[in-house]
Amino acid sequence: MNDPLSIRLEHGDALLTEADAVAVQYPQRLYGLVERAVTLFAAAERPVLLPPKDGVRFLDGVAGIAAPRILLVGVAPVREYDYRDLRSFSHRALTYLAALPGVRHVALPAYGPPGYRLDDAKSFEVEIEGIVDAVRGGAVRGAVQTLTLVERDQNRAQRLWQLLADGLVARVLDKARESVTNVAYDPSAATSPPRSVADPRQSPMVFLCYRREDTEDAAGRVRDRLAAAYGSDRVFMDIDSVPLGVNFVTFVAAQLRQCGAVLVMIGRAWTSVTDREGNRRLDDPADHVRVEIAAALKQGVPVIPLLVQNASMPRASELPEDIRDLAFHNGMKLTAEFWGAGVDRLIKELNRVLG
Repeated sequence: MNDPLSIRLEHGDALLTEADAVAVQYPQRLYGLVERAVTLFAAAERPVLLPPKDGVRFLDGVAGIAAPRILLVGVAPVREYDYRDLRSFSHRALTYLAALPGVRHVALPAYGPPGYRLDDAKSFEVEIEGIVDAVRGGAVRGAVQTLTLVERDQNRAQRLWQLLADGLVARVLDKARESVTNVAYDPSAATSPPRSVADPRQSPMVFLCYRREDTEDAAGRVRDRLAAAYGSDRVFMDIDSVPLGVNFVTFVAAQLRQCGAVLVMIGRAWTSVTDREGNRRLDDPADHVRVEIAAALKQGVPVIPLLVQNASMPRASELPEDIRDLAFHNGMKLTAEFWGAGVDRLIKELNRVLG
């Protein structure tokens, strides 16, 4: 006899939940989770062919999504979307993923009211009904052992947990036309609220330090990948982030206190860029790059040099005293030939640094 499919609920981000596979729905336009997923693939220079309504697309993993397999499930447009589409989504998602070898743990978003105009409790019940439909149809056959429903909003996660604790799964099974015995709510969740999973969008910020005359294009490319992985509000880049009329030095110091890492973009001209009078910018105590690095070093924020344009690490003798320690920090090279792989490695390292 097959072990029952264990249904769990977690508060967090479905794209960041550790599982063998994750499924998200595509309502015929980029919206919410599927928009984030497609952005991550685009940033990795892997364009995605989106599924039509009632179609699916299988994708291998990409940096920024925890699961190594991703399923995009085509559904009706948002304006036409109803409970039948939600039930069909969970049914098809579990059916297709259960057919893949090695898939024992599946993550699904707990889709609901925001944007879809559905009742909170009813939408959750219908999504579970679709899961039960897949089990009744014999698609699972003991292959998938755990299904984690993931809700991003903490308040809604609490409400959904209460529905499960009150016996929602048992009520759905009772409504099934045939007896279904191999689906169960994980009893460990019946005595405590859903477990939270790590969400980089709630993690410390990443500070991107660069000089426009030296590495503006490369910094923009790195910023776009980081924004796709962590959210644009978690990446500080002075051209976008400093409000008008605010003291730059004071603002930077305040931002650094929220940061878990500082990335210093270093190109071939980084140490030699001059101002209009021909003075080297790094020699100016008010130079913004120097101010940012000095503040980060003083506050003890991890500083990671990123070398682009085949640049080398600056020597300590080339640096002002207050940022001389930068010369001894271990850095990374990002080359044009292996840019995507290099940034993937950077994001993995940042995940470790940010915790």
